[in-house]
Amino acid sequence: MKAIKFLFLPLATFTIIVLGFFNSKLLEFRPFIMENGDINTNLIKLLLMIFLPMIIIFSLKELKAKSGLYFENKKDSALLSWTCFYLLGPACIGFPLIGLLGFSFKDWGGSIILSGIFLIVLYFIPKITKTLPTIKETDKGSLKGIISLISLSILTVTLSLFSFDENLIVFKALYFFFIVGLGEEILFRGYLQSSFNLYFGKKFKFGDVTFGWGLILSAILFGLIHSIATDPPVWPWMLFTFAIGLILGYVREKSGSLLAPIMLHILIDFPLIFMS
Repeated sequence: MKAIKFLFLPLATFTIIVLGFFNSKLLEFRPFIMENGDINTNLIKLLLMIFLPMIIIFSLKELKAKSGLYFENKKDSALLSWTCFYLLGPACIGFPLIGLLGFSFKDWGGSIILSGIFLIVLYFIPKITKTLPTIKETDKGSLKGIISLISLSILTVTLSLFSFDENLIVFKALYFFFIVGLGEEILFRGYLQSSFNLYFGKKFKFGDVTFGWGLILSAILFGLIHSIATDPPVWPWMLFTFAIGLILGYVREKSGSLLAPIMLHILIDFPLIFMS
C-alpha cells in the first residue's frame, strides 16, 4: 500500500508554510527594507523553506534517499544548468517585450504570453540536453554540498541583522541565491516533488527523462505560492511561474539531484539583484 504520508504530509506542510507567510508579513516581500523587528521575515523564510523541509526529509528514510540532496555529479549538474540557461536566459527578454506590447507580467495577457514563451523553452530543453547524461538519484554519498549551501543561508540571515543599507547589492545577491533560490528548490524540487514521486510513481516520459505527477504538482504549488506572495495576491503570476516550475522540475529529474535546479534558479534570479 502506498504510504499516504507522501501525499498528505507535503500538502499539509505547504499549507503551514503559506499560513506562515501570511502571518509574518512576508507578503510585503521586503527582504532588506526593514524596520525594527522586521528582520524576522528573513529568519521565517529560512525556517519555513529550508529547515522545515530538511527536517522532514531527514526524518523519512525513503524520502531522504530520493530527495536529491547528494551532489555526486557536480560537473554534469553545472553543464546541464548552463545548457538550459542558453534558452531560458534569452526567454526572459519576454518580460520587457510584453511591456512594449502594452501588457504587464502582473496581468493575464502578459502572463499568458510569458507562459507560452517558457513552455516553448520547456519543449526544446530535452532536445538541447539529449547528449548530456540522465542520472538517477543516489541514496548515498557526501552531504557536504547541501550543508555548505544551507550554511550560506544562515550567514545571509545573520548578516541581515546588521547594516543592510550598506552593500545592498551584496545582501540582495545573498538573499536571492541562498534564501530564495536555494530555499525554493529544497522545498519544491527536493521535498514536494520527491515526496509526490514516492506516492504517485513516475509513469511519464519526456525526452529521455522519466517523471510523474510529482513534477506537475510541485510546479502547480510553485506557481501558486508566487501568486500569493504579494499583497494583494497577483493571480496571473501563477501561469508563468508554473511553466518555470516545470522546467526546474525537469532539470531536477534529469540531473538526479538538486544542484542543477538550484544553479539554474540562481541564474534566473540574478537580474533581480539589480532591480529596485
